[in-house]
Amino acid sequence: MKSKNLAFLLLFLSFGTSYAISTYKSEPLKNTSMTYELSMPEPNTHYFEVKIELNLADKTEFKDFVDFKMATWTPGSYLIREYAKNVEGFEANSPKGRLKYQKTSKNTWRVFFGNTPKIEVKYRVYAYELSVRNAHLDDSHGYANGAAVFMFVKELMNQKSHLEVIPHKSFSKVSVALPMVSKNKFEVQDFDTLVDSPIEIGNQDIIEFESMGVKHTIANYSVKPLNYDKKQVSADYKKVVEAAASVFGGKHPCKEYLFIVHHAEGIGGGLEHLNSTTCQTSPGAYENRDKYIGFLGLIAHEYFHLWNVKRLRPVALGPFDYENENYTNMLWVSEGFTSYYQNDILR
Repeated sequence: MKSKNLAFLLLFLSFGTSYAISTYKSEPLKNTSMTYELSMPEPNTHYFEVKIELNLADKTEFKDFVDFKMATWTPGSYLIREYAKNVEGFEANSPKGRLKYQKTSKNTWRVFFGNTPKIEVKYRVYAYELSVRNAHLDDSHGYANGAAVFMFVKELMNQKSHLEVIPHKSFSKVSVALPMVSKNKFEVQDFDTLVDSPIEIGNQDIIEFESMGVKHTIANYSVKPLNYDKKQVSADYKKVVEAAASVFGGKHPCKEYLFIVHHAEGIGGGLEHLNSTTCQTSPGAYENRDKYIGFLGLIAHEYFHLWNVKRLRPVALGPFDYENENYTNMLWVSEGFTSYYQNDILR
């Protein structure tokens, strides 16, 4: 596989400035903290409830207001989605009471904070699209793609934050590729990482295996019972991930990796993330060899994106502009090369 490794790197070098290694970051503000809370008290209504607590001890970047924004698209799914359309019941508070706000654009809520350094924002998100690019909540589970659920403050996008997930009492598990500081509480490096860490909440079937010194977790959600051999599935995933990693060589970039897999009729596809992926297939994906190999092709494709797109990316895709289209003519590399290697990996 060394020859493939060399050929791949030589091709990237030939692209010049069209492709880059993801290394951009700016300095966060000091003495400023953010906490996100995601809850789902009534899953049958399909509404997630979000709370953001912001402590603005450092106001150097602000006047007398803060703009809270919803993304209009999500990285890896290159189409404007207008996530703000699903936001309802927005309100802003301080320890002294309600704060005035106004909506200044389709995806911007401007909160006037006055003299208070502490702001608490609450809103609901209608989540009833079971796709890798959106959010879904019902009596069987919850799935949150970060861009579709969480607001951001532009000046604080590089700020560390914390996320607390409060599952409905009927849900026993939370699967997300973020460092856990305590039960269902997670540390978030910046907003890009929050967007890049989809969350599965429910009673998903968990399979774990270790490869290349990295713990890999498969979180399987299904509307029907799955007929599969866990040991065989684990062994086949391991073959796929090791073949993908061998193309690039070197140390694995993740401490842990998460596969979120949704099984339902009429869905399909996948979306790559920094330390995880969401894939969708039918409950019958394990019924025969052809279906199973097709499904493993999807797994191979999304895992290869761990390097090609998530670590090596078109220049136009970073830093991300979450409010506008991000134009690039390099998707033939991002997606085309990945499609080629997914078949090579299966061989």
